Amino acid sequence: MLDVNVQRSGDILEYDAKLWGYDNTIWNTISGTPSATGGKVRLNAAVIATYQALRNCILQMALNIPVAPTAGDVRVFGLYSPTLGNKGKIVFDITDTALTAKVYDEDGVVIDSKTIDWDSDWTAAETLFEIVVSERNVMFKIAGGIVARFDDVEVAKFPLNIYINNGNSDNLDIGAVKAW
Repeated sequence: MLDVNVQRSGDILEYDAKLWGYDNTIWNTISGTPSATGGKVRLNAAVIATYQALRNCILQMALNIPVAPTAGDVRVFGLYSPTLGNKGKIVFDITDTALTAKVYDEDGVVIDSKTIDWDSDWTAAETLFEIVVSERNVMFKIAGGIVARFDDVEVAKFPLNIYINNGNSDNLDIGAVKAW
């Protein structure tokens, strides 16, 4: 019997880690060993991406980032196709102490970015990170508040995977991911 763990209608993905754990029919493990624990998907020095690719969508990720950005941190999450390099990438990027919203063009060049001040309420608490992409606009939200907005940008016309990279040896937990 086929066990269907995701609801799709057109380009819709709804993934609840509490219900499905780490499902390797939806997520591709790029590196490390993702695990399911306590109703969450846990990434400890691990990288995953969905098999399904989307474009012009709303992406919501309920993530628990264990510590505020600090020297040596490497975390990237959003829309990115590992096979394309930076082409079309639309992500939250934590490198060292900086959290940045970044949008790349079809050639892999950053066309806009904004550094976001880290709010201590986001530390070690499940927080909703959201990226809204339309034909020429990209908006980044955290916990319901707009933290970056890029208007009249030339976003990629090709679909991108949902990508979550925790390059740190600590536990980034994923509660849910939705895209439509």
